[in-house]
Amino acid sequence: MHVSTRSSESCCNTPMCGRFTQKYTWRELVELYRLTQTARNLEPRYNVAPTTTIDALRVRDGSRELVPMRWGLVPSWWKKSLKELPSTFNARSDTVAEKPMFRSAFKRTRCIIPASGYYEWRTVNGAKQPYYFSAPLTPACFRSLASGMNGRTSRAASPCSPAR
Repeated sequence: MHVSTRSSESCCNTPMCGRFTQKYTWRELVELYRLTQTARNLEPRYNVAPTTTIDALRVRDGSRELVPMRWGLVPSWWKKSLKELPSTFNARSDTVAEKPMFRSAFKRTRCIIPASGYYEWRTVNGAKQPYYFSAPLTPACFRSLASGMNGRTSRAASPCSPAR
């Protein structure tokens, strides 16, 4: 499966979230999402980039489970190589139901990406300056889409947030 994200309004007026952090404990996730699967040793991640494997929460057979997913939606109908795939790690909530790239996943499969915070960038004196945003209580999460890869065994997801 695959995943996509879109941040809401930020102080920097940037269009999307391009990096985030996952630094929470298994106990925090179990308490928040009522997970019943075997415990996992979760390593903190401070600079998660698109196309990397992330932790995502999905419901399967009525149970919530934390599974690895690729950050960046790969629609089930995509036949070309992943290198030819346009950027699909962010989806706008106001158009996700209409856009061919996200439409099917939006109708059928959703997931949650636990996150501790995210980065937005602002250009200052010609250089990009990152700013880190986090929730007072962690973990926070991104609402996401999930899609099975056509003929592939991995999963990917694309987080969605409100449009600006």
